[in-house]
Amino acid sequence: MGSVKEGIRKNWENGRYCACLPPYGYILNPDNRFEIILEEHCAPIVEWIYNSFLDGKSSSEIARILNQKKEKTPGQYYKELGYSVPRTRPDSKWNYQAVQRILSKRSYTGDSEHNDSGKSVIVNNTHEAIISHEIFDKAQKELDYRKNHYIADREYGSYTSKNVLGGWLYCFRCQKPMYYINDDDEGGRYVCAAHYFTGQECFLCKILKKDVCEKVMADVISHGLTTRKCLTRSIVKQHIEKVFVFEDGSIEISYRKEADEA
Repeated sequence: MGSVKEGIRKNWENGRYCACLPPYGYILNPDNRFEIILEEHCAPIVEWIYNSFLDGKSSSEIARILNQKKEKTPGQYYKELGYSVPRTRPDSKWNYQAVQRILSKRSYTGDSEHNDSGKSVIVNNTHEAIISHEIFDKAQKELDYRKNHYIADREYGSYTSKNVLGGWLYCFRCQKPMYYINDDDEGGRYVCAAHYFTGQECFLCKILKKDVCEKVMADVISHGLTTRKCLTRSIVKQHIEKVFVFEDGSIEISYRKEADEA
Protein backbone atom coordinates (compact mmCIF):
# COMPACT_ATOMS: atom_id res chain seq x y z
CA MET A 1 0.00 0.00 0.00
CA GLY A 2 2.84 2.37 0.87
CA SER A 3 4.46 1.92 -2.53
CA VAL A 4 1.14 2.67 -4.26
CA LYS A 5 0.72 5.92 -2.29
CA GLU A 6 4.30 6.84 -2.99
CA GLY A 7 3.77 6.26 -6.69
CA ILE A 8 0.67 8.46 -6.69
CA ARG A 9 2.55 11.17 -4.79
CA LYS A 10 5.38 11.15 -7.31
CA ASN A 11 2.89 11.40 -10.14
CA TRP A 12 1.18 14.51 -8.83
CA GLU A 13 4.48 16.06 -7.73
CA ASN A 14 5.49 15.81 -11.39
CA GLY A 15 2.27 17.52 -12.49
CA ARG A 16 0.41 14.40 -13.58
CA TYR A 17 -3.35 14.29 -13.05
CA CYS A 18 -4.20 11.26 -10.92
CA ALA A 19 -7.91 11.62 -10.04
CA CYS A 20 -10.63 9.55 -11.70
CA LEU A 21 -12.77 12.55 -12.73
CA PRO A 22 -11.48 15.80 -14.24
CA PRO A 23 -12.85 19.07 -12.81
CA TYR A 24 -16.00 20.38 -14.52
CA GLY A 25 -14.79 22.29 -17.58
CA TYR A 26 -11.95 19.87 -18.32
CA ILE A 27 -11.60 16.48 -19.95
CA LEU A 28 -8.84 13.90 -19.79
CA ASN A 29 -6.45 14.21 -22.71
CA PRO A 30 -7.23 11.20 -24.96
CA ASP A 31 -3.52 11.01 -25.78
CA ASN A 32 -2.32 11.26 -22.18
CA ARG A 33 -4.29 9.78 -19.27
CA PHE A 34 -2.37 11.93 -16.78
CA GLU A 35 -3.20 15.29 -18.37
CA ILE A 36 -6.40 17.37 -18.39
CA ILE A 37 -7.33 19.80 -21.14
CA LEU A 38 -10.08 22.39 -21.54
CA GLU A 39 -13.55 21.31 -22.65
CA GLU A 40 -14.67 23.97 -25.13
CA HIS A 41 -18.31 24.26 -23.99
CA CYS A 42 -18.03 24.07 -20.20
CA ALA A 43 -14.79 25.97 -19.62
CA PRO A 44 -16.46 29.32 -20.55
CA ILE A 45 -19.32 28.44 -18.15
CA VAL A 46 -16.82 28.14 -15.30
CA GLU A 47 -15.38 31.55 -16.18
CA TRP A 48 -18.89 33.01 -16.33
CA ILE A 49 -19.72 31.57 -12.90
CA TYR A 50 -16.73 33.29 -11.31
CA ASN A 51 -17.39 36.62 -13.03
CA SER A 52 -21.10 36.54 -12.15
CA PHE A 53 -20.36 35.75 -8.52
CA LEU A 54 -17.90 38.63 -8.23
CA ASP A 55 -20.42 40.93 -9.93
CA GLY A 56 -22.80 40.32 -7.01
CA LYS A 57 -24.95 37.36 -8.05
CA SER A 58 -25.57 34.71 -5.42
CA SER A 59 -24.75 31.06 -5.95
CA SER A 60 -28.48 30.32 -6.10
CA GLU A 61 -29.10 32.97 -8.75
CA ILE A 62 -26.24 31.58 -10.84
CA ALA A 63 -27.72 28.08 -10.52
CA ARG A 64 -31.15 29.38 -11.53
CA ILE A 65 -29.74 31.01 -14.68
CA LEU A 66 -27.85 27.84 -15.62
CA ASN A 67 -31.05 25.82 -15.21
CA GLN A 68 -32.96 28.31 -17.36
CA LYS A 69 -30.30 27.91 -20.05
CA LYS A 70 -30.61 24.11 -19.66
CA GLU A 71 -26.90 23.71 -19.07
CA LYS A 72 -25.90 20.20 -18.00
CA THR A 73 -24.99 19.75 -14.35
CA PRO A 74 -21.50 18.46 -13.51
CA GLY A 75 -22.97 14.97 -12.91
CA GLN A 76 -24.74 14.98 -16.28
CA TYR A 77 -21.57 16.31 -17.87
CA TYR A 78 -19.52 13.42 -16.47
CA LYS A 79 -22.10 10.85 -17.57
CA GLU A 80 -22.08 12.29 -21.08
CA LEU A 81 -18.30 11.84 -21.12
CA GLY A 82 -18.78 8.18 -20.18
CA TYR A 83 -17.72 8.35 -16.54
CA SER A 84 -19.55 6.39 -13.86
CA VAL A 85 -21.53 8.76 -11.63
CA PRO A 86 -24.05 6.49 -9.88
CA ARG A 87 -26.18 9.05 -8.01
CA THR A 88 -26.79 11.46 -10.89
CA ARG A 89 -30.39 11.66 -12.03
CA PRO A 90 -31.28 12.50 -15.65
CA ASP A 91 -33.45 15.40 -14.41
CA SER A 92 -30.95 16.74 -11.87
CA LYS A 93 -30.66 20.53 -11.57
CA TRP A 94 -27.95 23.01 -10.74
CA ASN A 95 -28.05 24.18 -7.12
CA TYR A 96 -26.04 26.58 -4.99
CA GLN A 97 -23.85 23.78 -3.59
CA ALA A 98 -22.69 22.80 -7.09
CA VAL A 99 -21.88 26.42 -7.88
CA GLN A 100 -19.94 26.88 -4.65
CA ARG A 101 -17.93 23.72 -5.27
CA ILE A 102 -16.80 25.24 -8.56
CA LEU A 103 -16.05 28.56 -6.87
CA SER A 104 -13.86 26.78 -4.32
CA LYS A 105 -11.81 24.63 -6.69
CA ARG A 106 -8.23 25.78 -7.14
CA SER A 107 -7.82 23.59 -10.23
CA TYR A 108 -9.33 26.37 -12.34
CA THR A 109 -6.19 28.48 -11.82
CA GLY A 110 -4.05 25.85 -13.57
CA ASP A 111 -2.69 24.52 -10.26
CA SER A 112 -3.38 21.15 -8.66
CA GLU A 113 -4.20 20.77 -4.98
CA HIS A 114 -3.60 17.47 -3.20
CA ASN A 115 -4.18 16.05 0.26
CA ASP A 116 -0.97 14.60 1.59
CA SER A 117 -1.55 13.03 5.02
CA GLY A 118 -4.03 15.72 5.97
CA LYS A 119 -1.97 18.58 4.57
CA SER A 120 -2.88 20.55 1.47
CA VAL A 121 -0.12 20.53 -1.13
CA ILE A 122 -0.32 22.75 -4.22
CA VAL A 123 1.55 21.97 -7.43
CA ASN A 124 1.71 24.98 -9.75
CA ASN A 125 1.05 25.15 -13.49
CA THR A 126 0.03 21.55 -14.11
CA HIS A 127 -2.59 22.37 -16.77
CA GLU A 128 -4.20 25.24 -18.66
CA ALA A 129 -6.03 27.72 -16.44
CA ILE A 130 -9.63 28.92 -16.88
CA ILE A 131 -9.36 31.81 -14.42
CA SER A 132 -6.48 33.82 -12.99
CA HIS A 133 -5.13 33.45 -9.46
CA GLU A 134 -6.36 36.96 -8.78
CA ILE A 135 -9.94 36.06 -9.69
CA PHE A 136 -9.80 32.88 -7.62
CA ASP A 137 -8.44 34.72 -4.56
CA LYS A 138 -11.16 37.38 -4.87
CA ALA A 139 -13.80 34.64 -5.05
CA GLN A 140 -12.48 33.00 -1.86
CA LYS A 141 -12.59 36.31 -0.01
CA GLU A 142 -16.10 36.94 -1.30
CA LEU A 143 -17.26 33.46 -0.25
CA ASP A 144 -15.86 34.03 3.22
CA TYR A 145 -17.39 37.51 3.45
CA ARG A 146 -20.84 36.33 2.45
CA LYS A 147 -20.67 33.40 4.82
CA ASN A 148 -20.00 35.72 7.74
CA HIS A 149 -22.08 38.76 6.80
CA TYR A 150 -25.00 37.75 4.60
CA ILE A 151 -28.11 35.61 4.74
CA ALA A 152 -28.59 34.20 1.26
CA ASP A 153 -31.96 34.80 -0.32
CA ARG A 154 -31.90 31.52 -2.25
CA GLU A 155 -35.27 32.10 -3.86
CA TYR A 156 -34.45 35.42 -5.48
CA GLY A 157 -30.70 35.16 -5.72
CA SER A 158 -29.87 38.44 -4.00
CA TYR A 159 -27.22 38.12 -1.31
CA THR A 160 -29.19 40.01 1.29
CA SER A 161 -32.20 39.32 3.44
CA LYS A 162 -35.54 39.51 1.61
CA ASN A 163 -36.56 42.53 3.66
CA VAL A 164 -33.21 44.28 3.55
CA LEU A 165 -34.72 47.75 4.13
CA GLY A 166 -37.29 46.67 6.72
CA GLY A 167 -37.36 49.25 9.53
CA TRP A 168 -35.60 51.90 7.43
CA LEU A 169 -38.00 52.51 4.51
CA TYR A 170 -40.80 55.09 4.77
CA CYS A 171 -43.47 56.63 2.55
CA PHE A 172 -42.59 60.32 2.17
CA ARG A 173 -46.22 61.40 1.78
CA CYS A 174 -47.65 59.90 4.99
CA GLN A 175 -44.39 59.19 6.87
CA LYS A 176 -45.55 55.62 7.54
CA PRO A 177 -43.27 52.58 7.30
CA MET A 178 -43.22 50.53 4.12
CA TYR A 179 -43.44 46.76 4.30
CA TYR A 180 -42.06 44.01 2.09
CA ILE A 181 -44.52 41.58 0.52
CA ASN A 182 -43.87 38.76 -1.92
CA ASP A 183 -46.78 38.52 -4.32
CA ASP A 184 -45.16 38.70 -7.75
CA ASP A 185 -42.47 37.06 -9.87
CA GLU A 186 -40.03 39.97 -9.73
CA GLY A 187 -38.53 39.59 -6.27
CA GLY A 188 -41.28 41.17 -4.20
CA ARG A 189 -42.25 44.79 -3.57
CA TYR A 190 -42.56 47.36 -0.81
CA VAL A 191 -45.99 48.70 0.11
CA CYS A 192 -47.09 51.77 2.04
CA ALA A 193 -48.70 50.68 5.32
CA ALA A 194 -51.18 53.57 5.37
CA HIS A 195 -52.72 52.50 2.05
CA TYR A 196 -52.09 48.85 1.30
CA PHE A 197 -53.49 47.41 4.52
CA THR A 198 -56.65 49.52 4.26
CA GLY A 199 -57.29 48.36 0.70
CA GLN A 200 -56.45 51.75 -0.80
CA GLU A 201 -53.32 51.11 -2.81
CA CYS A 202 -51.36 54.07 -4.08
CA PHE A 203 -48.41 54.31 -6.45
CA LEU A 204 -46.01 53.44 -3.64
CA CYS A 205 -47.64 50.03 -3.28
CA LYS A 206 -46.16 49.11 -6.65
CA ILE A 207 -42.53 49.90 -5.86
CA LEU A 208 -40.42 46.84 -6.65
CA LYS A 209 -37.89 45.81 -4.03
CA LYS A 210 -35.09 45.54 -6.59
CA ASP A 211 -35.72 49.10 -7.88
CA VAL A 212 -35.53 50.57 -4.38
CA CYS A 213 -32.46 48.55 -3.46
CA GLU A 214 -30.64 49.57 -6.64
CA LYS A 215 -31.28 53.26 -5.96
CA VAL A 216 -30.22 53.01 -2.32
CA MET A 217 -27.07 51.11 -3.27
CA ALA A 218 -26.15 53.67 -5.95
CA ASP A 219 -26.54 56.49 -3.43
CA VAL A 220 -24.49 54.69 -0.77
CA ILE A 221 -21.70 54.07 -3.28
CA SER A 222 -21.81 57.71 -4.46
CA HIS A 223 -21.18 58.78 -0.85
CA GLY A 224 -18.08 56.60 -0.77
CA LEU A 225 -19.43 54.40 2.03
CA THR A 226 -18.83 51.03 0.36
CA THR A 227 -17.36 49.48 -2.75
CA ARG A 228 -19.67 46.47 -2.66
CA LYS A 229 -22.18 45.87 -5.45
CA CYS A 230 -25.12 44.47 -3.51
CA LEU A 231 -27.13 45.85 -0.61
CA THR A 232 -27.01 44.13 2.76
CA ARG A 233 -28.61 44.78 6.11
CA SER A 234 -25.16 45.32 7.61
CA ILE A 235 -24.54 48.19 5.17
CA VAL A 236 -27.97 49.69 5.87
CA LYS A 237 -27.61 49.35 9.64
CA GLN A 238 -24.15 50.88 9.65
CA HIS A 239 -24.84 53.94 7.50
CA ILE A 240 -28.58 54.73 7.19
CA GLU A 241 -31.17 56.30 9.50
CA LYS A 242 -34.15 56.33 7.14
CA VAL A 243 -34.99 56.00 3.45
CA PHE A 244 -37.97 57.98 2.12
CA VAL A 245 -39.70 56.99 -1.13
CA PHE A 246 -41.52 59.58 -3.23
CA GLU A 247 -44.48 59.01 -5.54
CA ASP A 248 -42.29 59.37 -8.64
CA GLY A 249 -40.15 56.47 -7.38
CA SER A 250 -37.21 58.65 -6.32
CA ILE A 251 -35.66 58.28 -2.87
CA GLU A 252 -34.14 60.48 -0.18
CA ILE A 253 -31.75 58.98 2.35
CA SER A 254 -31.09 60.26 5.84
CA TYR A 255 -27.61 59.04 6.78
CA ARG A 256 -26.20 58.44 10.23
CA LYS A 257 -23.90 61.16 11.54
CA GLU A 258 -20.86 58.89 11.44
CA ALA A 259 -21.57 58.21 7.75
CA ASP A 260 -21.91 61.93 6.99
CA GLU A 261 -18.61 62.65 8.72
CA ALA A 262 -16.94 59.86 6.71
